[in-house]
Amino acid sequence: MSIEDGSTRPLLPDWHELSAALRLHTGDRPGDHLVIQLARALAQLHHTRRAQPERLVEIDCRRSEVVTVIDDWVAKQVTPRRAKDRPAESLGSTVDRMAAAQILADHLLMTAENVPEQRVHAAWSRLAALAIQWTDLAHDIESRRPRSIGRR
Repeated sequence: MSIEDGSTRPLLPDWHELSAALRLHTGDRPGDHLVIQLARALAQLHHTRRAQPERLVEIDCRRSEVVTVIDDWVAKQVTPRRAKDRPAESLGSTVDRMAAAQILADHLLMTAENVPEQRVHAAWSRLAALAIQWTDLAHDIESRRPRSIGRR
């Protein structure tokens, strides 16, 4: 896809878009980016996991499936890496961890009067660190994206 100025759109959403999906503000429309839709699904699974701990095994299995879908989609979009150059964590796993961190941070914020301020701060700091990790991984993946010469 080309934007009017001739540049190509980024393959992956930025952390702002991802954060909106994790807060369930986006990702529910058919035209939304696949990663945004799957991030929203992971956030919903983490909500359910918190509300229904008796379904832990089922929910964690589904989370694993969603992470695999994200990773498989990314793998089809970029040039493969050598095994020794692969990051320790996949993009799908990073989205899942961000979803867990977002749900926890929101929960702690909503119950802040019963939670030490340091714990709330730590949760939001963790989420910020994961947003930076997402940005770094997305940049790395974008750098491996094949470019079509003369494509419009």
